Amino acid sequence: ALFLAPTSTLSADVARCRQSGIDVRVAGPIPGDRDMGLNEAAAQPLWGEPWRHDGQWCRLLTARRRRAFGDGVFYRRVSGGGSGGALSTWWALWHGMTESALTLSQPFEQIRLNVTRVAPRRGWHATLHIRSTTGSSALVGVTPQPDADLVDRMLVGTGGSLTTQATDTGSVLIRRDTTIQPIDSDAHPLSAWIDSVCQTGHAMDPPVPPAEGFETRALGPDDLLTALGRAGRDGKTIDLL
Repeated sequence: ALFLAPTSTLSADVARCRQSGIDVRVAGPIPGDRDMGLNEAAAQPLWGEPWRHDGQWCRLLTARRRRAFGDGVFYRRVSGGGSGGALSTWWALWHGMTESALTLSQPFEQIRLNVTRVAPRRGWHATLHIRSTTGSSALVGVTPQPDADLVDRMLVGTGGSLTTQATDTGSVLIRRDTTIQPIDSDAHPLSAWIDSVCQTGHAMDPPVPPAEGFETRALGPDDLLTALGRAGRDGKTIDLL
């Protein structure tokens, strides 16, 4: 079973599938999952991060690793995902935060969250302001747009800057509602993640090199979800780290 979007019954649905012996993979964190998605029997995560299959991000990371680029100084990632309420905003923020950590390859020491609720009620603007232990920083923004796969990125380094935009992937489809949808194959990370899961059975693929992994013990998905609810209710800045 594949779960591609967060719902209020996601935890119960996943638990029911596992109790029935149904293999489960989820395209994001599971609320209330203290095992961080680890399937102990198979030693494989139950949930993954589709952004790892984003062709734009993969090309940006390749360029970032060139010696001439130098060290990462600032990373900005803006995506949709805030139109479906708190849970979809949570997934988009978590994916943006872990992507930022891997892109900068530096531990985070400070993370602050701001949220603005907009009409209709389910619309969320959410922003993470991040600082690493070396002084670099990141900004992760989620807007009240439906598609979290459409991402604009900018990475500034000591040797130059790299940018990508959701619409610069080549051929695009302009929908009747005027939204723009890339139609190139590597512009659909969720579809690529689904293909990878079907072929390998692994939710977290490709794996992250140990030296570049993001240590999530200090801040887990549930911590972010709780803080998101508080920020949306109170309208105040929340310190996560």
